[in-house]
Amino acid sequence: MSRTRRTGRRRDAAAAALTAAVMVGAVGCQSDGGAGQDAAGPAAKASRQSSGDAVAAVRAVYRKTSGMKSAKARMTMTIPGLKGTAGLANHKLSFESSGVVGWKPAALDMTMTPQGYAPSERTKVREIMTGSTMYLNVGKAAADDPELGGRPWVKYALTAATDVPGKAQPELFSVSMNRDQDPAEQLGLLLKSPHITGAGSQQVDGVQARHYEASLTPDDITRTTTASVGLSAAEAERIGGQLKKQGLTSERIDLWVGQDGYPVRVKIAMKTAEGASTVDLHYSAYSSKAPGIEPPPADQTTDMVAAMKRAQAQGSAK
Repeated sequence: MSRTRRTGRRRDAAAAALTAAVMVGAVGCQSDGGAGQDAAGPAAKASRQSSGDAVAAVRAVYRKTSGMKSAKARMTMTIPGLKGTAGLANHKLSFESSGVVGWKPAALDMTMTPQGYAPSERTKVREIMTGSTMYLNVGKAAADDPELGGRPWVKYALTAATDVPGKAQPELFSVSMNRDQDPAEQLGLLLKSPHITGAGSQQVDGVQARHYEASLTPDDITRTTTASVGLSAAEAERIGGQLKKQGLTSERIDLWVGQDGYPVRVKIAMKTAEGASTVDLHYSAYSSKAPGIEPPPADQTTDMVAAMKRAQAQGSAK
C-alpha cells in the first residue's frame, strides 16, 4: 500500500475516532439532578401500574447508584457511517473504549480504538473530558497529518454542536445523542418508560446479574430532559425538533444489575433515519469520589472543528 493511501486511511480512522469521541463526550453533558428524580411523571406512573415489581427494583438501584460519582467503564459503540467524510459515508463504524468516567462533575479519561481497520491503520485515541470540553490525544496521527496541526491533543467544546443559547446547550446536545455516562441518569431515563419489564438473570462479566429492559419514544426522551433541566417551552420545542430532524424513532435500554445492587452493564440501542446505533457500557469499581481528571496543557491542543474541516476538504480533493 502506498504512503498516500496509508495516510488517507489513517486520516479516515482519525476522523471517525474524533467524531465518535464527541459522541462519547456528549454523555457527560446531562444535568446531574433530574432525569430520575423519583420518576414522578405520567410515564413513570404507568410503569408502576404495568410492571410494579420491576420499577421498584430499578428505582432501588437508582437510589443506591445516585450516591456514586465515578466508576471504571468499558464501552463498545456502533454508529452509522459519517456522511460528508471521505471513506466513511457507507462504512458502519465501531469503537471500543476503556477507562474511568465521572459524573459529579462530568469527566472521563478513556482510550478509544476504532474497529474494522487493519492494525497498522487503527488510530488509538486517548480522550479526556472535563465539564463540557473534550480533549483527544491522537498521537502519531497528529504528527503525520498537517490537518491536525501537529499538536497531540485536539479539543472540542460539546456545546458547539447546538444553536440553542445558554443553559440548554449541553442538555440539547446530550439528548441529541441520547446517551449518558452516569448510570444513575440512565436508570432515571429507563424509569420514564411505560414499559419496564424484568428479563431474568444472566452472567455478566463473571457475576450473576438481574436483567431489566424498557423502550422509549422521542416524546419520552424530550419530556424527561425538559423536566430534569427546567427548560422553557421554546427550548423544549427545539429539542423535539432536533430529535425529529435526526429521525429518531425509538430507543431501547437494557440494564443488568449485580448482586451488590449496582449496574454492571447498560446497553442503549437507538433507531434513527441514518441507521441503528448502539452503546454498550460495562461498569465496575464504583466510587463516591470524583476522579481527579485534569485537561492537557493549552499549548498542546488544537481545535477539532477546524481539524475536521481540513480533513474533509483534503478527502474531497482526492
